[in-house]
Formats: sequence, structure tokens, C-alpha cells
Amino acid sequence: MIGLENLSPEIATDLIGLVNSLQKLQKSCNVKYNVLNKKTNQWSTKEFNYVPLDDILEKIKENGNFAFMQPIGFDKDSQTVGIKCVLIHKSGKYLESDVFPIKTKEDMKIQDEGAEITYRKRYAAGAFFGIATEEDTDGNDPDASQSTERKATDKQIELLKKYYVGDTLEKLLKANNLEKLEDISLKKASELIKKIKEAKEKK
Repeated sequence: MIGLENLSPEIATDLIGLVNSLQKLQKSCNVKYNVLNKKTNQWSTKEFNYVPLDDILEKIKENGNFAFMQPIGFDKDSQTVGIKCVLIHKSGKYLESDVFPIKTKEDMKIQDEGAEITYRKRYAAGAFFGIATEEDTDGNDPDASQSTERKATDKQIELLKKYYVGDTLEKLLKANNLEKLEDISLKKASELIKKIKEAKEKK
């Protein structure tokens, strides 16, 4: 995160106050979704409560010490499009996050793409401020393990193939229980690309 290492006592105090206030937000919205249990091949309805993005933005506005923006940007190193979080303090100093990837498809409807962006903004805001924006249902949901994790983008795979070949590729696949690199998750690919970037910067 950019800017975190240069926080003044004033900004740190204001930031603590903001984060503490965000922790108190209620999970006032509810969403229902269908889950397919692969063992029984039966569909069931699940639901969870979450903190709406508007409530987060309103609480930041009420604080009066910060402005919060979430521009869509492109990360050249990871070759991903995503959401950035930028928190600007009244002093002029700011904090900026890495990109939180957005997963879209060429044939995706504009309404679905908008919903994906809104979800990512809420998820990114929660991660940025260290707050749980939705209930953790995976721990007591017998079907949660059946859900499919998002796979890496084509551009991420292309970039990883430049660095993982031969023995290094075999070790990577074995360590992550993968048959081929194309099966790697979006999260894992982002982690590996970040490590590659950090290693290049140290040279």
C-alpha cells in the first residue's frame, strides 16, 4: 500500500477513528443465492447479510477528515483490470491500495458487469479498511467447498508462463495440486505475480 509508511500522528489518529466507526456498521442488506451440492446434485438456497457500499461511503463522508475514491485501473505487472482504493486525508496526504481484480467476460451483460464492479468495490473497501462487510458462511456451510474459485485471467497466465517453465513449473503445479497452469486461481496468480514484481525491483 502506498503512503502507509509516512503517516503522521494526526493522520494516524484520524484514521483510527474512521476505521473504528466503520467497524460498527450493521450488515443491513440480505442476499440469497443458489448452491449446487455436487454430492446429491440438489440445489439449495443460501443467504447472508452484508454491509452495503453506500453505508461505508456515507460513514466516511460523515467523518469529515477523509475523501474516498475507487477508480478502475490497470495494473501492468499483473496484467489485470481492477478497483483501486484511494483515501485522501484533509492534510493532502493519501493512502493507495494495489488493484483488486475484476472478473468480466466478453459476452457479459452490462447489468452483470455493473453488479460485478459494485461487488468488487464493496469487497475492496472492506479489505482496505480491514472490516468484514459480509457474514462468513463458509465455515458452517456444507456446500461451500463445492463452489468454484475464480480462475486467473488469460493475461495473468501468459505472464506466469514467462517465469514458470520446466522444473519450476512442475514444482508450482505440484505445490498447488494443479494439472495445468490454466487451472490456477485468480488470487494465487496475483500473489505470484506480485512476488515476481518484488524480486525484479530488488535486482
